[in-house]
Amino acid sequence: MNPYVFTTNWFEFQKPVIEKYFHSSTSKISILEIGCFEGRSTTFYIDNYLSHPESSITCIDPFLPEDATTPLTCDTYKTFLSNISASQHPNKVFLHRELSENILPLLKIQNKKYNYISIDGSHLKEKVLIDTIFSFLLLEDGGIIFFDDYGA
Repeated sequence: MNPYVFTTNWFEFQKPVIEKYFHSSTSKISILEIGCFEGRSTTFYIDNYLSHPESSITCIDPFLPEDATTPLTCDTYKTFLSNISASQHPNKVFLHRELSENILPLLKIQNKKYNYISIDGSHLKEKVLIDTIFSFLLLEDGGIIFFDDYGA
């Protein structure tokens, strides 16, 4: 039985694309996810690619119900936490409940680096551009940046 609760299924069509680049769950990987909503993609990464003891995922999402670009509700944050708690490695999740434009510069100052970065936060082009610039600064050599909603 699936322990997760999701109200949307935007992520399913992305799995085959992502699976082309992730071949092993035994390698160390560091993921940055900008925008995580209810955690459908987050739990996918956790359950399938974070088995290495040093693997982790850093999530950035302010969970603002008043954001007109996303159908967040006052329950979205609780749903995210519940889904992460039900995942195989909830201790490997580092959540920043804040706007990405505030957190990404701090991660850069801390010299954080990521093998894989998923950009699916704001849907406003100026904010996506800021996320993109900082993501390139935080990306390991040979790493991958995945853009959700590209062309939408």
